[in-house]
Parts: sequence; structure tokens; C-alpha cells
Amino acid sequence: MTRLALAGASNFRDFGGQTTRSGAHVKTGMLFRSDKLSALTADDHATLEPLKFQRIFDLRRESESKNAPTVWPGPTILELPLFRDESGPTTFDRLLNDPAARKNPETARAGMRDLYQKLVHAPSAQDGYKSIFSYLAEPEHFPVVVHCSAGKDRTGVVCALILGAL
Repeated sequence: MTRLALAGASNFRDFGGQTTRSGAHVKTGMLFRSDKLSALTADDHATLEPLKFQRIFDLRRESESKNAPTVWPGPTILELPLFRDESGPTTFDRLLNDPAARKNPETARAGMRDLYQKLVHAPSAQDGYKSIFSYLAEPEHFPVVVHCSAGKDRTGVVCALILGAL
């Protein structure tokens, strides 16, 4: 994976280039992943502009997007929150504020298992995956960026699903 050095996104990288089970290679320059994009600088945009992104899949909750909106002229930004539950803290907030989770690794693991189960079973996540794959079926929608707040869990699952399909 090729990581791009950006001031406003610490986890921006091409996730193409992987070898498939059949021995083929996933094309580079088409599939990118990142953490939140709200802090991209003018220099970052200048670095990214030649890549000609067509779609940005924002997987964050509505509250996350409102607190740190993605402003990027050019690509179509599709807000596809994998979690629509705005009624409480995120899994990470719950774990960070739970003394038992900080002291007991099994409690933290249980919280993360819960997160990943929701990423499979939540209707909002399933709706997001359907939308993403519908867009990916059209060549004019490439290159794309998939991102959430940290670019790890939600983004990682989507990237794994995309690579698995390829």
C-alpha cells in the first residue's frame, strides 16, 4: 500500500496493488482509504488533485460528519453512515470512558467484537455496502476514497469487502 504524506490526513493510502487469489493484481491508483478528510490543507488538495477522484465514500455517523465536514471541490461526496445510532456514544468513546475496559483487555475485546458484529448485521451498514458496491460497478466513478474518522475499523471492513470481491 502506498501512503500519501498529507498534513491534514494521517492515514491516506492506496489500497490497490494487492495480489488476488488467482494471482492477478488489483489496479493501483483507483482505490484509496483514509481517516477523516476535514483537515486537508490547500497543499494536500494540490497533491491529491492529479489523482482526479470521482467519489468519496464517507462512512461516518451524521454527527461525526457535521462536527468535521469534508470540504473537497470536485469529487462527489457520498455520506453513507454505517451506523445511524446517534443516541449514544461511539464504541470507542464507551471503551475510553469505561474504567473496566481500560483495565481489562477482555472487556475492550468484547466491545470491539460488538462493533464488528454491528458492522455485519446493522441494517445501516448493509445499506451502505449495497450503495458502495453499486457505485463501484460503474467505471466512471473511479478513483474513489473510502474514509471514516480514523480510517481503521469501518474503512477497513469496507476495504476488505472490496478486495475480497476483487
